[in-house]
Amino acid sequence: MALMLALSLPIAYLLAFRVGRWELPLLLLLVVADELNPLIRVYAWRMLLGRDGILNSFFQLVGLVQHPIAILLFSKFAVVLVMSMEFLTYTMIPIYAALKTVDPSLLEAANDLGSRFPVTLRKVLIPLAAPGIFVAIILVGIPMLTEFVTPALVGGTSAYMIGNSIEDQILESGNWGVGAAMSFLMLVISAVLALVAYRVGKLNRLETAT
Repeated sequence: MALMLALSLPIAYLLAFRVGRWELPLLLLLVVADELNPLIRVYAWRMLLGRDGILNSFFQLVGLVQHPIAILLFSKFAVVLVMSMEFLTYTMIPIYAALKTVDPSLLEAANDLGSRFPVTLRKVLIPLAAPGIFVAIILVGIPMLTEFVTPALVGGTSAYMIGNSIEDQILESGNWGVGAAMSFLMLVISAVLALVAYRVGKLNRLETAT
């Protein structure tokens, strides 16, 4: 989630303030690319990251490595990378929508007052984009809690997540009671996460209004 937020903030900022007339085409391109079937995207990543995949073949061709890099696939790294790319658009769009409500003159005023961009980002953009950030956490964080297909396909046995455990309890072991209890626990965690995000977002709006 932290990685997706770190990637989404600059992308949303560029779309909202910097790309001009390319804003809508680029946004539509991101949305259309994300509409591909999730399984197709995951298998595309396997072709890209595998021992005989595109990346390893390229690295060997240019002489960067002598042997394929095994960590690129069937590892925690692969799970984090693929899941981040899988949910990136859903993380970026709420932040982009929040930034579109920001008056560009605020950024110009900060620049005129000598504020460097990192300071403007921390004290102006992030607080004003906070509602979008909290929506992204709800929209993306909750589905990630129960994700099991991506870890199984690109993580192997080294990236066993809670969703995989629930799947095994119900489909493999037949422990419907345990699986149902774990699912209910995830539902409670999701509800708490949504409530906290809502409360924090509400407080931010009240502070902004004040």
